[in-house]
Amino acid sequence: MKLLPISFLIAFLSCSGLFAQQLNCSVSIDYNQAGGQSDRMIYEEMQKAITEYLNFQEWNTDEMEYFERIRVNFRIIVSSRPSAGYFRCTGNIQIYRPTFNSTYETILVNISDQYFNFNYNIGQALQFNENSYTDNLTAMLNYYAYIILGFDYGSYGKGAGMPYFKKAQQWVSLSASSPEQGWSSSGIGQNNRFWLAENLTNSSYRQFHDLLYNYHRGGLDQLTENIPRARRTMLDSMSDLQKLVRTNPLLMVSRLFLDAKSDELIKVFGGAFVNDKKSFVEIMQDIDPKNSEKYNAVLAGG
Repeated sequence: MKLLPISFLIAFLSCSGLFAQQLNCSVSIDYNQAGGQSDRMIYEEMQKAITEYLNFQEWNTDEMEYFERIRVNFRIIVSSRPSAGYFRCTGNIQIYRPTFNSTYETILVNISDQYFNFNYNIGQALQFNENSYTDNLTAMLNYYAYIILGFDYGSYGKGAGMPYFKKAQQWVSLSASSPEQGWSSSGIGQNNRFWLAENLTNSSYRQFHDLLYNYHRGGLDQLTENIPRARRTMLDSMSDLQKLVRTNPLLMVSRLFLDAKSDELIKVFGGAFVNDKKSFVEIMQDIDPKNSEKYNAVLAGG
């Protein structure tokens, strides 16, 4: 009997849905700033290792078909390489979600991490350890895997993302003694891994989880069924965000939501009734004044 290569078996089992895999991450590494053309091999190996770590790890017990897995663009930009095995980077994580009865994909959130720094050496195996910090790279990957799951699940079920956001919060705690930036409440303002997890698990901001769900399930997912009603739900969600911003103007999750959704909202409300347009523009100018001209264009469109 001819034995099949192990790589073939892994691919077959993966495609057949026997593994409980949840992520479909496309990882890219831009190392031009670091002048790394001569060290291309380590970046290619790093990219492969990170891709396999994110996509083949079972982050929960839910079995998903390949097409159901959460699509993510995970981009790492290497700014410098102070030593052979240490990389100073920024990270960008874009999480996508399909909408019902449509080919349209919405961006759930677009996260930029200015301190995505880590050690990596050729031949290094990335190993998952659920209960302890072993290195900054796997800690950050674990953290963001749960953030990804939280946003996706939370957009389908009210509050369904909270268990994953709490797991991300656990990684903040496990990484608290790390010398790397991004895990602490101090040092770089209120826009880092610490504050994102804090915002997402703080009971004072529960309203955000409700609007995340309502916006997607009652709004975007219903646009093919009843456009006026879907727009009204989305407008109500932005009104809820307005209340959150007024009481917590520095909230990181509010800014992330606006950055991901502003262009999408402009397209949705471009064809709305005049009264809905006016309400939309008033809300958006209040919570996102720097883009006032962009929102005014909705009214100018007639």
